[in-house]
Amino acid sequence: MPINEDVLLSMLDKINSIEAAVAPRLPKLNFIQKCGEYINELRNNKRFNTAICYGRSLRRFVQFSNITDINDLNRELIQLFFDYIKTNVSTDAAKAYCTDIRALYNHCTRFCTNKPNPFAGLSLRRSLYRLHRCLSVDELRRLAQAQNLPPLAEFARDAFCLSFALCGINICDLYELKPPINNTLQYYRMKTSSRREDKAEQYLTVNRASAQFSAPYLASDGVRWLDWWHRSKTERNLLKRINKGLKMCAELLKLPQTLSTYYARHSFASIARNELRFDIFDISEALNHTPPSNNIDFVYIKPDLMKPSKIAEAVVNYTFGSSAAAAVN
Repeated sequence: MPINEDVLLSMLDKINSIEAAVAPRLPKLNFIQKCGEYINELRNNKRFNTAICYGRSLRRFVQFSNITDINDLNRELIQLFFDYIKTNVSTDAAKAYCTDIRALYNHCTRFCTNKPNPFAGLSLRRSLYRLHRCLSVDELRRLAQAQNLPPLAEFARDAFCLSFALCGINICDLYELKPPINNTLQYYRMKTSSRREDKAEQYLTVNRASAQFSAPYLASDGVRWLDWWHRSKTERNLLKRINKGLKMCAELLKLPQTLSTYYARHSFASIARNELRFDIFDISEALNHTPPSNNIDFVYIKPDLMKPSKIAEAVVNYTFGSSAAAAVN
């Protein structure tokens, strides 16, 4: 017996209604409000970069859709949001926006069981072939040895080279760093300390280059290593000033116009790997990344707390050589 179109549509409606009835459903909550509260929590925990990224992605999502109930977040909506974002930015950038929304969604539903996954089927893995923000050894030497720079550019250069000499340490961590004990700095990486069992603890020896680039800014009160709080009340404002000064350096020295503090970290890792052939796991330790705890070797082997300092010493000597001490004279 033939089935006409009306019968098929009726059957489809029944199937959809059954799927909707048995599909997992979350407790009703205001997704936008909950995300805003979490972003404020990140700011209070000094995870400023993460808060800024999540806030930017959330604003774009609100511009696209006015939904508030988290149950209205479904696969079709996320796909439409991805397509909407992709019209204005690259595919990788669009994936980054969606990845942020997924992280916010996962936070809001972290205590829920059998929750729906509106991101299923959407590939958010970004391309490995991205812009590599690093300077060559020659460019680093020109930057370190540059003379007669404007005051802001000179300070930004010193901050950049200090970060580079200390395994690409983040500016926010340099801002809060306590004075060294027996020439060794100890800190907890602000970005990941709240998410790691070891609190992202790191030890770094003050090598020759880091001693030279930090010398003009040493604090005298014994509370912090550097006196940078006299220049900016928050590390966020300091970071903006440094990046502004680095743009001046880039223009004066014909360096990449996108020059920022990120280049110090990327340059350190690239030179350690490509020029000096350090193992990728050793470089990861030097960068204070999350250790691969699922690897049995890392369970059995006692960590070498001075390994990052050894890598930093090798990278600094290779990059600056005997001119390191003269770079800021």
